[in-house]
Amino acid sequence: MMKFHFTFYLAFAASRSMFVAVTASNSNSTSTIQYPRIYVAEINTPAGKEPSAISRFPAEVDLLDYDRITDKIHKISFLVHDEQELVSLVALAKKTKSKTINETITLDLSATEELRLQITTAVEGDKGLFSDVAPQAASVYSTIANYPCYKNLQGSFAWLDDMVQRANIINGLTVTKTDIGNSYLKTKNAASGYDIWAIKITGTAAVGATKGIFFIMSGIHAREMAPPELTSRWVESLINAYGNDADITAMLDYTEIHLVVQSNPDGRQVAETDPSVLRRKNMNPSSSTCSATKLGVDLNRNFPFKWGDLTGSSNNKCSETYHGISAGSEPEVKAIIEYTKSIFPAAQQKLDPINQGQVTYVESSTVGVFLDVHAYSNLVLPPWSYSTTVIPPNNNGLTAIRDKIQYWTNYAGSIGYTAAGTTTDYAYSHLGTAAYTFELGTAFYQDCATFESTIYPINLKPLMHLAKISKAPLSLGQGPDVISLSTSYSPADGKLTIMAVASDSAWSKANVATAQQSVTEIRAFVNIHPYTPNSVGSLLVNGSVIVDVATYQDGRYSVYVQAKDSAGYWGPVTATYFVKSSTAQPTSVPSSKPTSASPTTRKPTIATASPTTRKPTRRPTRRPR
Repeated sequence: MMKFHFTFYLAFAASRSMFVAVTASNSNSTSTIQYPRIYVAEINTPAGKEPSAISRFPAEVDLLDYDRITDKIHKISFLVHDEQELVSLVALAKKTKSKTINETITLDLSATEELRLQITTAVEGDKGLFSDVAPQAASVYSTIANYPCYKNLQGSFAWLDDMVQRANIINGLTVTKTDIGNSYLKTKNAASGYDIWAIKITGTAAVGATKGIFFIMSGIHAREMAPPELTSRWVESLINAYGNDADITAMLDYTEIHLVVQSNPDGRQVAETDPSVLRRKNMNPSSSTCSATKLGVDLNRNFPFKWGDLTGSSNNKCSETYHGISAGSEPEVKAIIEYTKSIFPAAQQKLDPINQGQVTYVESSTVGVFLDVHAYSNLVLPPWSYSTTVIPPNNNGLTAIRDKIQYWTNYAGSIGYTAAGTTTDYAYSHLGTAAYTFELGTAFYQDCATFESTIYPINLKPLMHLAKISKAPLSLGQGPDVISLSTSYSPADGKLTIMAVASDSAWSKANVATAQQSVTEIRAFVNIHPYTPNSVGSLLVNGSVIVDVATYQDGRYSVYVQAKDSAGYWGPVTATYFVKSSTAQPTSVPSSKPTSASPTTRKPTIATASPTTRKPTRRPTRRPR
């Protein structure tokens, strides 16, 4: 969506100009260069100010990059899709409310050539610029031409059906598929367009429990290839691991995962079949004056919170950030709104989000995480999108969660400009959920080598963490993590030794305020989940505890561990299995949860305090099978 970090690099002759200034008098001088093109502009911005507060120009363009180059000047980089848009932007650069320095925009020849090469690769196939990697999860479904790592639209729909069928043979797991609405084209003609589908995954062991809720959406901007593949592969990995991986099984038993994998199917169909268009918006014609490449509504400017704010969206129907005729006007957006309102608790939803926007949520009882996955720029963005200066309520909780995501991904945590009517601002202001946007990778048409080696693996831990804290993210997200867990069973005396390390700081990127507490308790629970009412567990002293399981029957059992810090925050639950066998040799079972991947400046603190009674709220997990 934002920063345009290219995968390719081209050598140019030293004599060739890299930039061509474009004004109203010479806008035809570059007519031989194909669209889409990349342009840059500079905007006067006093220190402490952002371009969006000075000029409407950033809100009107398809923004790629955004940098302060002096204490008074920002430079922005943006896509221009056709001649009609170029003429419009040249005129916009001269207007008082959207003026650029020297009233010009400048063609970036080098970046445009790189973009052209990327599009050519998408159309014609890999000419050696991409590393050749064997397709993985996408390979059993139909894939995007020249991108064997990405399921195409039809492959995504087939995948949904396959996941439902696969769950039918997995004891204790429920996977359901729901038609939540229609794409724009289908609302106009039932024979065209697409249904918008949501898939829900959860375990059935925690009967009657109040579960965490993790809602994920991807593909709202059609040209972003990687997001639907990441989200669908992660969900598939959960389904495959249920009943075999203790941590995933425990999470799914106490969490609902909801995924809308293709949020803009009409646009996605165009992006897959005609990559040169770089289709971002939906297929609403919006205006007869827009060219075919420019029609549509930016769905990520059409959500109701701060809709129509012209510092973060456009009322130009041909703009890539056009916000639509009214808040929630687009059927794709209506589908997301109605579905999310139905799955998150009504009691925490705000009736008047504009006036209640800064009202603090109750940390311990506010349920749910909302994640919108985009590409590209390697970013994790919490609310607010509409402002770079307004601090959201419960900011400590939001920051704590972002900090850990940044530890695992090394993503940046802000963009410095505004976007109004976005998914995450809607979710936080209306639904009460912790809300984030991920921006994956370095390109819209991300190469498979980068996706397989970097994007997919580095996002697995963040996704799992968001799921595990979704019961009370603003509270659990501030608590300590169990960074290692293992067990050792002795059949001679029927004793189970549980060993764990927990820390507030080990997985902190920036050592934020919530990462600076000591761990005061670590508690272990054998075959009963910590969220079960009236469960107390066993206190670990110096990192371990011995539990007598002599009376347990032979079989596999779950061990759950949770830690608490000196600020009173409990962290997410981590689980592992141990197998009791009266005739077996002593066993040591490591956790499936990996330890910290890199050194940190703070050492994990192990609980040594006296036991205290906590008040969980959930029922026991299932018996071992």
